Amino acid sequence: MRRFITLLIIVAVIGGAGYAVYKLLPKKQTVTVNFVSPTKGVTVKFYKSPGGDTPNAQIINDSNLVQEVSSPQTIKLTKGDYVWQATAGDQYTKKDRKIVVDSKPVTVDITLALTDTALGSLLSTESSQIRATLNSALPLLASQYEINTEKMYGDGTWYGALIVPRLTAEQRRTSYFDIFRVVVHKEDGRWKLVSNPPELILTTAKFPQVPKEVLSAINATDAQ
Repeated sequence: MRRFITLLIIVAVIGGAGYAVYKLLPKKQTVTVNFVSPTKGVTVKFYKSPGGDTPNAQIINDSNLVQEVSSPQTIKLTKGDYVWQATAGDQYTKKDRKIVVDSKPVTVDITLALTDTALGSLLSTESSQIRATLNSALPLLASQYEINTEKMYGDGTWYGALIVPRLTAEQRRTSYFDIFRVVVHKEDGRWKLVSNPPELILTTAKFPQVPKEVLSAINATDAQ
């Protein structure tokens, strides 16, 4: 009987010690990484952060690197503050963001913007199709209005332009006229006008499907 009691005590002590060690171990949480655009050729690195307002540039260095992924997957990170940085070759801009890994699973969706050079080249290729889409959706565009400024945005599936009345240079200089803005999106290989009719200001309330940075950039564009 004494041996049995002694054995129970030993088991209890070992179990208690094991639980204490478990409580002291760093807790981990799942982080799911999705490649939205582009879907291939992306590398995402996770860096441990001290938290607070420390600039990302100070955190992104090899001494703080904790994990690197080059394909969509779910990983586990110790709970805490991190900065992730995504890269995808010379055609895409780097992107970094802060995240907090805590009690709930975290999802990181990677969407990278093309560089200005890549976007300019893409505009040259896609411009005729986009203008055909605009002329079809806006019958008065060809006769009474003209595209003043145009640009590609983001991952190359967003296009914005300013539409102004057809006026002479003198009329533009001396007259007041409205400047309308349009945003066009490429879906399933086809360009579709999102803002129909054109707007003086594109708002997130009216166009929640358009990335905020795209709307802000188009709104900030001045007529030439």
